[in-house]
Amino acid sequence: VLREWQANIRPTPHIRLQDMPYRQGAALGLDSRVRLAALHRLFLTQDGPNFEFKAAGRVWSVPAELAEALGMLSNARAFSLAELSAKVSGPAATANLQQAVGVLARAGVVLIEGP
Repeated sequence: VLREWQANIRPTPHIRLQDMPYRQGAALGLDSRVRLAALHRLFLTQDGPNFEFKAAGRVWSVPAELAEALGMLSNARAFSLAELSAKVSGPAATANLQQAVGVLARAGVVLIEGP
């Protein structure tokens, strides 16, 4: 219960009006930096072979191979995609992570802060 409560603490928003709309839809590279937009942390729960979390008004489901990497995300610190990729194994999982982060960015769950 404490982890779920901590995950929903509303942090101070990070606002960068000049380039934010362009970064959210830009192609991601390993040097792209990512932070959560409106949550302090993601509270991931296992649901069969996948993990789920609530963000941006909906429930998201991700493969178990991405759970550890996405669980690192916070609002307090931006992580590079390379740092997150170190928590997954293999190029296919890295590509899945990159795709998932792109989807989360377009939905407003994460902010892309560029290299």
